[in-house]
Amino acid sequence: MKKFILLWLIILLSMKDGANAYNLPQADLSNLSLKRQYAKIEAYLTRGFEDKIKSFPAQDKSLFEEKANNIRLIFIKIDYLAKNRQKGEIPSAVNELRASLKDLIAFLKTSQNKSDSPSVQELNSFSKDSKYWEITYYSDAFEWWKTSNWNIFSQRYFSTAKCGTPHNKMIQVWLWDRSVITKVNDRPNCTRYPDLIDLSTTSFDLLYERYKWKQKGEYIELWSVPGDYYKQYLPVWTFEDDSIELSPKIPNSYLQNETVTINWELTLPNRELTLEIIFPSWKKKTLAKYSERLFGFSFIADEVGRYEVNFSWSDKKEVIYVLDSNIFWGKKFRNQTMEKLDSVIISKEYDKKSDYAYRLNLTDNDFHILEVTQGDKKYYYSWVWDVLMDYDKLDKNAPVSIKLRAAKTLSAFSHDFHTEPVVIFTWTVKLPE
Repeated sequence: MKKFILLWLIILLSMKDGANAYNLPQADLSNLSLKRQYAKIEAYLTRGFEDKIKSFPAQDKSLFEEKANNIRLIFIKIDYLAKNRQKGEIPSAVNELRASLKDLIAFLKTSQNKSDSPSVQELNSFSKDSKYWEITYYSDAFEWWKTSNWNIFSQRYFSTAKCGTPHNKMIQVWLWDRSVITKVNDRPNCTRYPDLIDLSTTSFDLLYERYKWKQKGEYIELWSVPGDYYKQYLPVWTFEDDSIELSPKIPNSYLQNETVTINWELTLPNRELTLEIIFPSWKKKTLAKYSERLFGFSFIADEVGRYEVNFSWSDKKEVIYVLDSNIFWGKKFRNQTMEKLDSVIISKEYDKKSDYAYRLNLTDNDFHILEVTQGDKKYYYSWVWDVLMDYDKLDKNAPVSIKLRAAKTLSAFSHDFHTEPVVIFTWTVKLPE
């Protein structure tokens, strides 16, 4: 097994040994071959990019750390697969690692060592009133307090306190070349702080480093959502009484025809899982799989409204929202070049009963928009990472034309994408039967 992993990683990394001066996030790895390869990546970053990394402005440093942590998590995943002799799943994980490393190196090569103080022209590129807004974050002391909107405040929600904007409005907050969308849920002291945008730390951390506190930015006002709606990641502990731990980055909010994936880990392994989904129309769908430890269920959210998901033996449910895309009308984007793909892999998604979707396997964490044309019919699907498309709607005997667009997002929420989508791949192919 060790030789197998080492062979894959040598092909993947092609890196020489070197002085280890730059440290990636610590990874607790039991496999010695993996430990050595992890150290080689650190040495490679040291030789080629140490000075650049140290001089990054805050926004680039934050993005770099996110990408580096993603690599750490994939190494831990490969280590787990090796330890449990799940040999068949290692190549897929290694391909995911290769794509993440490629993305990290491309980011390091193209990033500029910009100053932390952008020009006024750059800052106000989207502003309606050409005015600065002070962007900062809530104190933890407000956790679980009532807001002026009679909601509950928590740092885990993507929420904002702001004057001059109605409650329940979604706004796109820009800081230089990055943006995040939050719900206006509270007010600061509008006499003392009329120009303040007070974000939850979950939102602020995507834009900047907390210790530098207030920054000058701008915002775009979008449209309203229900008062009881919270934008958040699903809590990892929801099903812990049933020995199920969820991934920490499963969004609770989607747009129509996006891919919902419920995944992570069984703390009590080797079980058959059944995920039950109730659609807004009260249609029910069940997906069942046997899982050793890591599990994953995906489905297409093709109805707008409120979904409920739970595991068959659990009384607990989680709510997922598919929002109307008109809520985000008026959102602004910046231009960015995206690397084109040479190829993609299409596989069939299945549970224990049957195949039920096609999966476009994508290894980067960009937002993807998939346009599928067959004859005079055209379908659109989207999501961050992989994208599912309908199995039953497509003729297996006729080719389909695929056009794939990509855009950058700071979070795992698709509506946070903030660059103009560009075409990265086109293909005409007959789908696997």
